[in-house]
Amino acid sequence: MSSFSTRYERQTLLPMIGEHGQNKLASSVVTVCGCGGLGSPVLTYLACAGLGTLNIVDYDTVSVSNLNRQHIHGEDALGKAKVISAASTLSRLNSSISIKPIEMLIDDTTIDALIQGSDAVIDCTDNIPARLTINKGCLRQDIPLIEGGINGFTGFVLCVDRKHACLGCLGYERAVRSGPLGVIGATAGVIGALQALECIKLITGCGENLFGTLLQYDGLRSSFERITVHVYEKCVCHAETPRSE
Repeated sequence: MSSFSTRYERQTLLPMIGEHGQNKLASSVVTVCGCGGLGSPVLTYLACAGLGTLNIVDYDTVSVSNLNRQHIHGEDALGKAKVISAASTLSRLNSSISIKPIEMLIDDTTIDALIQGSDAVIDCTDNIPARLTINKGCLRQDIPLIEGGINGFTGFVLCVDRKHACLGCLGYERAVRSGPLGVIGATAGVIGALQALECIKLITGCGENLFGTLLQYDGLRSSFERITVHVYEKCVCHAETPRSE
């Protein structure tokens, strides 16, 4: 048995993945926007799963207040660019995959080039403008987007494409934020792990993804709730792109 087969043996034993699914993972390109609280578990699990190419986009540096939830960075990374710190950690986890750190601000002028050629995009950013920019960019290029957000002990996951509801449909542009939100690191771990799983399912074609379904998590009640969401006919994000049938 080759080292490749041995490394991913526990995944390929699953009939819905197998060698065929593992090869799909190995040939995929996924862009992860943000390598903080959500990005840490997302990137860790995708690297361990054998994703072929991980593009990591972030413009921030590691600070001490990040360390309660951003486990991909250690104390030795304080002051360093997050994408460089994350790439270093991931290369030690799995040297056989391609990791591309991109230290760049995500805005309307950069988003199209950043996500071009991706099989999926995962949004792990922590600000509303960036989230809406990524949302619009993915709709424009018809790239599946896996959204996730956290607040304290709660969080959500949602998959987005042209046929299903997006952040604009949910009125995300009207959300108001007056400063940093409190968060438990383990909450970021739960939501980030779910985002990574949605990505693995999407690429391998197994299971059902959360398109048109908002999955809400309440850590204080240890509960999940599935909420069906629909495309808003006047959504400004969908209005920029044709609807796929």
